[in-house]
Amino acid sequence: MTIPSPAHMPLSLAACAALALTVLPATARPGFTPIEPIRATARAFLEGYAGKQYDKAEVKIGRLDRRLRLSPCEQALEGFLPAGSRIPGKTTVGVRCTGSKPWTVYVGATVTVRVHILTTTRPLARGEYLGPSDVTLTERELHTTTRAYLTNPADAVGKQTRRALPAGTLLTARQVKSPPLVRRGEKVLLLARAGALTVRMSGTALSDGARGDLIKVRNLTSRRVVQGEVSAAGVVTVNM
Repeated sequence: MTIPSPAHMPLSLAACAALALTVLPATARPGFTPIEPIRATARAFLEGYAGKQYDKAEVKIGRLDRRLRLSPCEQALEGFLPAGSRIPGKTTVGVRCTGSKPWTVYVGATVTVRVHILTTTRPLARGEYLGPSDVTLTERELHTTTRAYLTNPADAVGKQTRRALPAGTLLTARQVKSPPLVRRGEKVLLLARAGALTVRMSGTALSDGARGDLIKVRNLTSRRVVQGEVSAAGVVTVNM
């Protein structure tokens, strides 16, 4: 029995043999972890991570040097987000083996997400209160998280605009503020607290203040000016 040389093989068989010789060194080196499982682990991790935070996410995994020689891993590969990495946008995802010969490799990636963001439906003047019909949810594509966009109508309705906003503005937390619960010149209840002891006094607010704001109040009895936190409508709490 004779084995035909490549020159005498059928064209399809010769082509398959040549292809196998070409692909084997790049993707299936004996004794080393292939590149594709690493990329697949990175993709699966980022898709799962982004899916918990955003409505839709698209993940693009960067290339890895196919000359990498990483020991075989008898454990399932693990993906993780290194310290300082964030999504969406360009990021880095780690893939590690926790087997008997552990290793870690970092893979570049780009994550693009689509989220529903609150958008103004009409032009709004500075200081105007937002009503339910003044905002709507619009799906937008985000490449970064540099702005704290609002995604829940409850975070905007009933609040005031800090400046004039044109129709179609994507709302951020910095563009709105809570309405004041205390107004300048109004009489307020001062609650001075020291441990379990609370003393009630009357005062005059020296500035407007929303819940959580620190404002100055003049004590109507002592005439002293103290600073406290607006805790409710007409109430300022001072921790002694």
